[in-house]
Amino acid sequence: MNLMASQSQLDLLSSGNTLWNKWRREYPDVRALEPDLHGADLHGADLRGADFHGADLTEANLQGADLRDADLHEADLR
Repeated sequence: MNLMASQSQLDLLSSGNTLWNKWRREYPDVRALEPDLHGADLHGADLRGADFHGADLTEANLQGADLRDADLHEADLR
């Protein structure tokens, strides 16, 4: 089990939902490897419409994050 989110994935997500979702569509092989956002500090982030399908969001700080229309299907939110 990873103890930290993938920095490259955090950097991509901080670039905006449009780039994040484009990356998720263009690299289906990575999509099979759940995005690792374990323990990520995403408080107050604008995550509207983000594709977190199957993502590892365990222990992530989502307090105050805007998750409207985000795809959280099969995401691990423990």
